[in-house]
Amino acid sequence: MDNQINEFKGFGCFKEATEKQKEFAYKLGLDLSGIPQNIAEAMVRDLLYKEFFGIKLKSATQKQIKFGEKVGWKFSCMSRNVVCAYIRNLLWELNFVVIKQQQLGPDVWTENIHNGEKRQILSIDEDGLVSFTDLLRPYRYARSLLRCAAPVNNKPVFELKQLAEKSHEEFLLKLIDCIQIERG
Repeated sequence: MDNQINEFKGFGCFKEATEKQKEFAYKLGLDLSGIPQNIAEAMVRDLLYKEFFGIKLKSATQKQIKFGEKVGWKFSCMSRNVVCAYIRNLLWELNFVVIKQQQLGPDVWTENIHNGEKRQILSIDEDGLVSFTDLLRPYRYARSLLRCAAPVNNKPVFELKQLAEKSHEEFLLKLIDCIQIERG
């Protein structure tokens, strides 16, 4: 996991705490060596809440603790704030792993793993948020996408399936039309 994080350390929450941030935290008794910025921020914020404001920190939830056990992390001794930062990092990492493994980028067609919807990518933000060429529901995180073949004639395949259910003859004519357009 650390190797994958290092590949993306220039992105958002994978940036390690700066020297200035580490020096500040050291004055407060925290060692931020090798800690990403968003986790470091959560640790500093927790210390301020607890020591400066006297606020009792919330513990990780049972669901978070069980999730941590599945991925090999011990969340039971961390605050909910710090656990959320760790989970946020994991979700970001999943975005970048999917982007790399699926070779996602502009003009690539994807299928949503939740509903099978096929859409073409316009751009990908540095946090793994994908923008699509159509402006209907324009965003989705990369971790919910799989690369797929371009739909026939830039029409999503599910539209052709719906047409096939209505009329076999209409479907065949539309499919022939799509093939002729593809051949030029």
